[in-house]
Amino acid sequence: MRNASATARPLKGIDEENQRNIQCMDERGIDLQILSIRPVSMLSAENPMINIPWCKVFNNVVAEAVGKRPDRLRAMAVLPQSDMKAVVEELERAVRDLGLVGAIVNPNPKGDESTPPLDDEYWSPLYAKAQELDAPLFIHAAFLTGRRFLRYRLGYMLGQPLEETIAGPTLVYGGVLEQFPKLKVIIAHGGGGTTFQIGRYLNPPGREEADLYGSRYKGAFLDGYKKLYFDGTLYTKEALELLIKVVGPERVLFGTETPGRGSFKYEGRMLDDLRPVVESIDWLSAAQKKMILEDNARRVFNLKNI
Repeated sequence: MRNASATARPLKGIDEENQRNIQCMDERGIDLQILSIRPVSMLSAENPMINIPWCKVFNNVVAEAVGKRPDRLRAMAVLPQSDMKAVVEELERAVRDLGLVGAIVNPNPKGDESTPPLDDEYWSPLYAKAQELDAPLFIHAAFLTGRRFLRYRLGYMLGQPLEETIAGPTLVYGGVLEQFPKLKVIIAHGGGGTTFQIGRYLNPPGREEADLYGSRYKGAFLDGYKKLYFDGTLYTKEALELLIKVVGPERVLFGTETPGRGSFKYEGRMLDDLRPVVESIDWLSAAQKKMILEDNARRVFNLKNI
């Protein structure tokens, strides 16, 4: 990864990696998968001399992998977040030239407080380009830095859902989807902890101290929150049910780490085998289950003809 040669390839070769992936998909009953990079491999905290060529090489290789199995695979780009100009250029290249269907975005690339919040003008060039290309942005954090996060892998386990918890309210209160009304944003892991704490967000941030805490967004929080989309990689039925009840089945996209860190046995099933979890929610209609498992992804990623 630190020597991102244009000739780089997966260690076992693209065909073998494709076959390994498709075997996992077959075992889980997944017809088509939109691939994305593992967040630890984004290298977005590195300097541009490493980060920019790495992202180009990864996108080239994943596009080649998809090209070999277009019947089963699509992919999202990784963006060189060490440089915003390079981010915009690579998103356009990945979508227009490579045929990738969106991009994964780390809301905190360095894992510290150095990156502006998602409603800052800093991010506007990315949002404008994604809206122009009709390319969904998949908000997925990587890690947090600092002494408190060194123990027990908390930088990873807590870092991702914590950043995703921050992302949703920031996008809503910051009026990002009002400024970019056609922008499609998907937040990983069910939006982090926001759904569980939804009652805290029903109180407008500027009710008492408008000058200090007021936001550009003046509507009800849930109305704005339901303009986002949410990846359903939550592993347990109870958590997934809560997400669906709060945001509605039309805003939830089936997601799974197959293969990935979820590929291990837990209570008699593979933890990443989430299709049966969706199908077991008996208060959802057949049409609503189909929304989550298929229709929403077709609409958001423009896959209607597949």
